[in-house]
Amino acid sequence: MYQSFLLILLLVTFPTVVFSQKENSALKTAELYSSMLNSEFPPKTNYKKAWQNCFDFVGESEVKCAEQRWDLAYGTHRAGNDWNWFEISSSRNVRSKIINLGKLDWTDSFEIPLIKPYPKLKEGERRVMTFDTSGKDGRNGNSKIEAASGENETKTSGGFTKVILGNMYAARIVDNNVDFYILFRIDALEGDKCTISWKKAKAPKEK
Repeated sequence: MYQSFLLILLLVTFPTVVFSQKENSALKTAELYSSMLNSEFPPKTNYKKAWQNCFDFVGESEVKCAEQRWDLAYGTHRAGNDWNWFEISSSRNVRSKIINLGKLDWTDSFEIPLIKPYPKLKEGERRVMTFDTSGKDGRNGNSKIEAASGENETKTSGGFTKVILGNMYAARIVDNNVDFYILFRIDALEGDKCTISWKKAKAPKEK
């Protein structure tokens, strides 16, 4: 009886969905290119692929950030000469968030955590995402990640996350018209190109 009560309590306290191989269907792929040629220093604009640095999970296509709706951007910010960063859209009506789940494969079973979107902005408010490579105390940031130089630390406010080969990410895509979960994995990092496999996922039940 005590064990059953404890199990129920844990399920209520930590809402998650377990992803398993049985749900591994309809995987899709996308190729994103950094807006800058990070193989050169100082980096130069990647004119040939500048239109393909963002992804729209609603339209399911690579897009140019400056011209179309987008959810995920690759290679728009750098730490030193490291352009391997994701940025989630910070448009006014967008409340999306992204979480790095660590090194995982699609054949693994793992939990998809509940992701709470950013709160709706009130009249006159705006949401600011920070990306700081100064190396100063990062109390205002939610994460500290070693920069490419190895000397400074990169602090972000949560709208950015490091792109790591073989890692799985969960994102909750939220705006005025949509609210759904995405899983995606970094399958390849080659120069200025990031290849991901992705699929929509079942949302954990909220309390």
